[in-house]
Amino acid sequence: MANFEIKINDNIEVLYNKEIYKSKIQDVEDDSTSIYLPGSEGKYLPLEIGEETHIVYYGERDRVYSFKCKVIKRSADGAVRLLTLGKPYDIERIQRRNFVRVSYLESVQYRINEDSSSITFKNATMIDLSGGGLKFRTADKIEKEELITLRLKYHDNEIFIKSKVVRRNTNDNGDYTYGVEFIDISEMDREKIIQLVFQIMRKQNEVI
Repeated sequence: MANFEIKINDNIEVLYNKEIYKSKIQDVEDDSTSIYLPGSEGKYLPLEIGEETHIVYYGERDRVYSFKCKVIKRSADGAVRLLTLGKPYDIERIQRRNFVRVSYLESVQYRINEDSSSITFKNATMIDLSGGGLKFRTADKIEKEELITLRLKYHDNEIFIKSKVVRRNTNDNGDYTYGVEFIDISEMDREKIIQLVFQIMRKQNEVI
């Protein structure tokens, strides 16, 4: 595919069993690419040799690609564990910018829509963000498929978004992590969030 080029230190995500594991390009050869062992919230994904992986690659100028490849080697460089991936195939340019997700530790507030006693918003910690939804952590238990309203800060403004809980995981410390999908959001507000996502990505790449 034209304009598709993998570069060292670029960010990737490995999609595995509906979970997202983050990593970074460590080295690039003609027929292989080495990445750091993908991780998610302290968990690591030790893929087996020969196993097919689905990768989302974040390139320059906000270009995002999806491709598949196979694990051809597992190794370690001191304490750093690496995976070597074979040549990419089924390469696609991702046109839907709301698919792009970025790690973002920030406060977020929510309230359960069907709970008449839930007048005030409760505090939670946002873990990542995209134009289509986000992930947050809280000690409170919320049922899957529950409808909630989120209150997000955008610069000096606030955005209120009707959302649905689509995933729930329990952490080792007893807290819950929720995957939330936006179900009622204006295109103007979605565009604001997408712009924020790319601003965060650019800042993270500058730091790296």
